[in-house]
Amino acid sequence: MMNRKLSFLVILCFLSACKEVIDIPLKNSEPAFVIEGNITNGTNEQKVFISRTVSFDTDAVYNGVSGAEVKVETEGNQIVHFLEQMPGVYVTRSLTGRPGKTYKLHVNVDNKEYSAVSVMPYPVPMDTLRLTLTTFMNNQNKSIEVTYKDSLGVANYYRFQLFVNDIPSKKIFVSSDELSDGKIVSQDLYDFDINLKKDDVVEVWMENIDKNVYRYWLGLRLNGSRGAASTTPANPVSNISGGALGYFSAHTVQRRQTVVP
Repeated sequence: MMNRKLSFLVILCFLSACKEVIDIPLKNSEPAFVIEGNITNGTNEQKVFISRTVSFDTDAVYNGVSGAEVKVETEGNQIVHFLEQMPGVYVTRSLTGRPGKTYKLHVNVDNKEYSAVSVMPYPVPMDTLRLTLTTFMNNQNKSIEVTYKDSLGVANYYRFQLFVNDIPSKKIFVSSDELSDGKIVSQDLYDFDINLKKDDVVEVWMENIDKNVYRYWLGLRLNGSRGAASTTPANPVSNISGGALGYFSAHTVQRRQTVVP
């Protein structure tokens, strides 16, 4: 089958979604639906994005799908409906995520049903951000390091997002506590394409995600690291049933900024 490329456009959505375009290779020849849903704490505005895959030779970046029915079921059987804000973007302003709670996504589009379940983990506090120096081929680059203390005896999974002057890094930062349970962790957010300069404003988002969402982002990262000469990549592991690509994530978010001295 012919390799195709899928561009996920994750639109800047105030406090509830990331601000990046992720471009990854996929093993897929027929158009498929892509569902990207996030339920976060700290805000009552949540968004779900629905699009169709596009071929690598197509100019379109985001092929938003209109007319879908989108709802989230919370514990206690509360049903929250999402309204279409623009093609492919579905929004509610009446749901605030709570750690420890289970959320179920239901999507009906083109008479097809898709669903996913995600449990919002309890947050692990972000302690500090600090500037570090990384030497590569005799060149020194500045990067940001996040420090936090992992919770002992709890399986924790993390995703970090890095923004410099409001521009997102394209690198995917994910980790687990498989080898660091209960320890103080220093996570270096080094991006070879970014060289921090004086007065740059750096923002870091630290997300506590569940295991299935971690597997999804890890799959994207591994696909992106294979390079053009690699073997045919596998589709990222989705937690959405019914044959759609993408993910549904209930996660906590902590945000912190610093200015490069």
